Amino acid sequence: MVVPVSVEEVMGAVETAPRDDTADAVARRFAESGHEPIVTVDDGDPIGMVTRSDFVSLIASNEPMTRTTREFTAEPRISIELFIDRLPTAANGEHSDE
Repeated sequence: MVVPVSVEEVMGAVETAPRDDTADAVARRFAESGHEPIVTVDDGDPIGMVTRSDFVSLIASNEPMTRTTREFTAEPRISIELFIDRLPTAANGEHSDE
């Protein structure tokens, strides 16, 4: 039996942080939310992401945790937008378009 499920139903929440949040503030968001990556936003628009590897690099270089995400992450992160409503699925080796 095929049960239609939207992407919205299976995706989790996205944690965001203003691009001028400090590394310390974003580290607390990681600890409290458990989300990764944290999407950096400017006026509500996504402009980058902070990952655990960004923190590893920051700590390894002895940079202060007062630096902003703008200063220690790469912007913009590259993403691809797909204009599709449904994705095909496979179960037990059988392809389904439903």
